[in-house]
Amino acid sequence: MIRSIPQQEMVAVAELGSGTGAITRYIAQVDAKQVLLFEQNSRMRQRLEQAYPAFQCHHNALQLREVLDQSGISQLDCIWSGLPFFNFAQSVRTALLEQILLSLKPGGWFKEAEGYGLALPLKIHINH
Repeated sequence: MIRSIPQQEMVAVAELGSGTGAITRYIAQVDAKQVLLFEQNSRMRQRLEQAYPAFQCHHNALQLREVLDQSGISQLDCIWSGLPFFNFAQSVRTALLEQILLSLKPGGWFKEAEGYGLALPLKIHINH
């Protein structure tokens, strides 16, 4: 999920559903200046905050665009997602995808953890 993206182009990135930090460990190796992590579980989020103090940790991925605005980030180069999209109601999936699309720069990358099954092609490279 990480290596297939041109990492030299990463300035601001986000991970949705950071969980135990399995993907976060690799994101930490990317030379991005700003990293936003979103994890709803408070215990997991606290562990992420301790393990990655330079990263911003947030509670709700549905507030992605709001967090970007508050952080002074206009757009993201890449968004990684470990969210189990099919566990969410269709309205939540739609809202999440809208947040993702509004947050990515033109040519930005969205990488979804394989196996969670989004209702569109996996590992899409979005051009808008």
